[in-house]
Amino acid sequence: MTQENPMDAQALREEIEQTRADLGETVAALVAKTDVKARTKDAVTSAADQAKDKVRAIRERAAHLATVVEERAGARATAVREPAATHDVRAGVRRPVKVAAIATGAALIAVAIYLLSRRRS
Repeated sequence: MTQENPMDAQALREEIEQTRADLGETVAALVAKTDVKARTKDAVTSAADQAKDKVRAIRERAAHLATVVEERAGARATAVREPAATHDVRAGVRRPVKVAAIATGAALIAVAIYLLSRRRS
């Protein structure tokens, strides 16, 4: 009979334990791959998280754009109000109805004078 080296026996035991651990991990990975329900749930959760991130980014962008538009509108309103406050806007406006009425009246008077002058002659 041959005597075994105790170091060889210990190394062999460690190798067997490592092989068992590797085999356990392989079996767990195979079980996870065949668990369709869990994989589907993980995929749905991942897609929902991505959608929430996109919605959050879109909301942030929309809020930023709303702020920019509001700032620009405020600046333009101020730019319009300031000159209007220092300038009498009505002073430069003509009254087209009054001008038309005066022109019509003058035309009627001219026609009346012309007709009267023809009758007398």
